[in-house]
Amino acid sequence: MSFPPGTPTVTLVGTIPSAVAGTPFQGRVVLSPSAYLVDSTRNAVYPGGGSVMIANGTISVQILPCDAAGIQPTGWRWRVDIQPSNGGRRVTYWANITGTGTVDIADITPVPAPNGGPSGGSGGAVSSVNGKVGAVVLDASDVHADPEGTAAAAVVAHASATDPHGDRAVAASALAAHEADTTSVHGISNTATLETQSGAQAKADAAQTAAIASAALDATAKVAAHEADTTAVHGIADTALLETAAGATAKVATHAGAADPHGDRADAASKYQAKSAWIFDVTTYGALGNGKVASDAAMTSGSAVLTCSTSAPFTAGDVGKNVMVLGAGTSGETLVGTISAYTDSSHVTLSATAGSTISGVPAMWASDDTVAIQAAIDAAVAYAGTHSGAATVLIPPATNAFYGVAGALRTGGSTLGNAQLTLPVVAATARKLTLTIRGAHTGAGVQHWQQTVPNTTGSTLVSFGLFANATAQANSINAGGNPSVLGGPSQPGGYGVAPGNFSNLYVDIGDLSILTCHSKFGLTYTAIDLSGVANAQLRDGQTSTTGVVAPPAGSYVSPNVFATGLSIGILLPANGNNDCTILRNWTIGGGYTYGLLATEHTDIYGLRILYCWAALCPVGTYYSSVGAAHSINGSLISIEQCTYLVYVFGPGTGGLGPTVYLKIDTETSTPRFGDRTSGTGLAAARGEVVLAGLFTAAGLTLDNPTGLKIRNSQLTYPITTKTSNYTATSFDEHILADATSGAITITLPTAVGRTDPITVKKIDSSVNAVTIDGAGSETIDGQLTRRLDNQWDYATLVPSGSGWYIKAAPTATSWAERPSEQGLLTWTYDPNMAGHVTAQSNAGVAGRITLVKIPIREPITWSSIWFGLSGVDAGASLANCYLGVYDAAGNLKGTTADISSSLMSGATAKAVSLVTPFTAAPGTYFIAMLLNGTWTTNSLTFKASGAGVSVNAGLTAPNLRYSNLLTSQTSLPSSLTLSSQSTSIINTGWASQWYGVS
Repeated sequence: MSFPPGTPTVTLVGTIPSAVAGTPFQGRVVLSPSAYLVDSTRNAVYPGGGSVMIANGTISVQILPCDAAGIQPTGWRWRVDIQPSNGGRRVTYWANITGTGTVDIADITPVPAPNGGPSGGSGGAVSSVNGKVGAVVLDASDVHADPEGTAAAAVVAHASATDPHGDRAVAASALAAHEADTTSVHGISNTATLETQSGAQAKADAAQTAAIASAALDATAKVAAHEADTTAVHGIADTALLETAAGATAKVATHAGAADPHGDRADAASKYQAKSAWIFDVTTYGALGNGKVASDAAMTSGSAVLTCSTSAPFTAGDVGKNVMVLGAGTSGETLVGTISAYTDSSHVTLSATAGSTISGVPAMWASDDTVAIQAAIDAAVAYAGTHSGAATVLIPPATNAFYGVAGALRTGGSTLGNAQLTLPVVAATARKLTLTIRGAHTGAGVQHWQQTVPNTTGSTLVSFGLFANATAQANSINAGGNPSVLGGPSQPGGYGVAPGNFSNLYVDIGDLSILTCHSKFGLTYTAIDLSGVANAQLRDGQTSTTGVVAPPAGSYVSPNVFATGLSIGILLPANGNNDCTILRNWTIGGGYTYGLLATEHTDIYGLRILYCWAALCPVGTYYSSVGAAHSINGSLISIEQCTYLVYVFGPGTGGLGPTVYLKIDTETSTPRFGDRTSGTGLAAARGEVVLAGLFTAAGLTLDNPTGLKIRNSQLTYPITTKTSNYTATSFDEHILADATSGAITITLPTAVGRTDPITVKKIDSSVNAVTIDGAGSETIDGQLTRRLDNQWDYATLVPSGSGWYIKAAPTATSWAERPSEQGLLTWTYDPNMAGHVTAQSNAGVAGRITLVKIPIREPITWSSIWFGLSGVDAGASLANCYLGVYDAAGNLKGTTADISSSLMSGATAKAVSLVTPFTAAPGTYFIAMLLNGTWTTNSLTFKASGAGVSVNAGLTAPNLRYSNLLTSQTSLPSSLTLSSQSTSIINTGWASQWYGVS
């Protein structure tokens, strides 16, 4: 509560260093007024004083001046009591503190107490008496006394006088007359009858003896009755149960000597720990923890006035504190400054002017505890170095909401880093030191989406550091390493770089929250940089910016904007570290460019990353570090509202790595993987990433090819079925292709970087082909495509880095020689199987149309028909000989000119052109041959399979593979009735000719 408006005040300030080595004095100053003060003008009373902590050897506090107008009684004074915290010598004195403005404690002169007495001090000797100094000797005149001996002489003279007062003779005469008078003395008519003194005494003695005897008997009886009565004595129901004095003493001794008399000491010992020499409490070093948060901040662009009308949280003591107001800076950045003036509990003036108009957003303000916290860290490391090798910095829950960290970055120098709070460098050749920095309660709780203030639960440090622009941030990184709130030595200082130089320090951070000033553009400080230390463990805590999710602030609506900056939530010990990096139950709450830079030897047991541009960043190489050779393991990582789930920093050692084994739970429609090195890092990455949660598998986006195995946990089985053209993703392992509705193409993912094989299988019985196509110009066993023609044909392909090789060969018929390998589009069968010839007389064949079925599995332009002429009859007479094509409905699709002349010479494979080429859709077709003329049997022959009665096994019209129709034909009719197919000349082998298509 502040003073009533208009109350006169004076600010008491001062610097109180220790007289030894000038170190900051620690303790408090207690101020007490000498009277009960009343301010009737302002309706206020002041019954007592208070205390102020001496922070780092300084004080500053507002008090009432002793000459304040309107405050009664007048003439009161302040009692000043300086109390050290280490039990040292106290100093107390009275002071008349007057005026306005500022009074330095060093300028105060002690005054006498208001009601007399010494002015105070520390109990020194009297300096003078009656103007005498030195060894003072007082005589009678100094104390207004008679000379020595005067009083003794007067007493002797008085005692020896016969009648010093002149009344002895009169008294003697009156006493004699009284003794002689026996009547009416004191109202007694005859005093002669009175008892003599001795007689009276005797009778009194007898009566007393009798009374004592009687009383004794009565008391003895009552005591006996009291002792015998065990009920309702002194309200005790049964006094027989009372313990004797000796018994009670024995039991108390037994209780006091017991190891655990109440049975709770073991439990308490496991939960509470007394402060020990190796625990360094930051409050002992002057940390105040007086940070406050308000959610109703309002400012107007161009004004420096901060208003919190509803919460009214300000006091006059807030002047000089550091302050940040979310979104009040230029372009919606956080406004950072100090409180320069206090108006009232709802209004203060800041040192910085708002660049944006805001309302209903958080404001945070605090004293700067940087120096005190750093002193505790330095003392802890120094203690560890000279004692057991370990020490703890304790950060208790703040007095208010948090500890302010507003100190400048300590760049280079002995720290060899770039942090507000620096971790001292420990030589690699020295004993490893363990520094634990812990709070009192877990800080891992996730900010609720309706929360209107940042998370400051438990022990929280809040940094006020912020860069003005991206250039300033980059310059700081290049000069000193990542600017951080808490950090060790960094890369420009020669740590965390090849060949592997690290500070020999194991840093254990737990039960702690570190918040950095929120930047709309990612220009805040890195929260924790441990890249230059050998080992680290982070547990039960959080790192986040001071933004909030809920409107109107909505600090994390678009994580893409954080890519402007280079901020990092946590940077773990660089690659080449000392093989002990653990992250357990930690939350990175958002606002960073990169959430976590994870390095080799990292084990993650429960991590949440929210609202960052790139969430998890496996490091292959970073800032001239050693290349990663060891793995990063994460058992459960929750990532939400981040542009990139995984973002790789460079390739590892030998061009391979980083190696990761991660289980990521996420909510996103576009799970995205990228890298910082134009694709080399993502391609070099190895291991497995399993995605779970609410994500869209089809939205998987790889900026570049990757060597990661990315698993889709949404699948019951790792199989997907496709009925149309499809480009496989990194999720795919087994693709079932159903070409029932038409030929389809399965395009493989790039083989670059991929390590998983992929299998494609045709599951339908149609004649439609399934074509497997490599990405771009990538080949499959040297060919651009492979085709699956028959049901259950499949191909298992393995990547080679630039193409694919077939690991498992399906049926021989599918993977025998292909038409494309001989320049053909398709054929009835492999010409190598045409080991026989037809042999029919002209009487049996002439004028008949013979048909051979041929499936077309993908769209083609049909221009020519190939056949094998194995025998020529030079004496033959041929005319009206044709080849043609019919579709499954029996319609003529194309025909050749008369081929009679082609049959008269050149026993070889021949191609004859269709008069009009046509586009053949996938489906069943029939090649028709019509011969007319005369020839010698077994002289005019064609290449055929030689199959006889079995060529149509299991088939009936209109689906016969080999058949004949009609007689006496001299040209190919425009249509055929395929249901009339016959085998009258087929079973002798005539119609099993080989044909090819081009």
